[in-house]
Amino acid sequence: MSLNVVILAAGMGTRLGRPHPKPLTPIADGRSILRQQLDHLRATFGADAHITIVVGFKMDLIMEAAASDAAFVYNVLGVPIAAGVLYPFFGLLLSPMIAAAAMSFSSVSVIANALRLRSSRL
Repeated sequence: MSLNVVILAAGMGTRLGRPHPKPLTPIADGRSILRQQLDHLRATFGADAHITIVVGFKMDLIMEAAASDAAFVYNVLGVPIAAGVLYPFFGLLLSPMIAAAAMSFSSVSVIANALRLRSSRL
């Protein structure tokens, strides 16, 4: 049985205060967050896991770090949808309130995980 896995790796890492994308942030054992995820997926599911990584910011670095382990998709949907590209064709607009809520939840999630990681030994 095959398993499809999607990893969202488009984070910029600015809230973590790092000069590189968030997925490439090193953890205690020297691996990056992304490498740890890939290693765990391979150890658990082996070749049955078909991994796709959604990239954005500094995608070349992320693609280089995981080139042999996954397929890549560039995050091209979010910004055009928020800008209203679908409105003339389908009448769809992204409400600013929904976009703000999504960004707020993202920030809360990043801060909560950063605080959790700060107090644990990985």
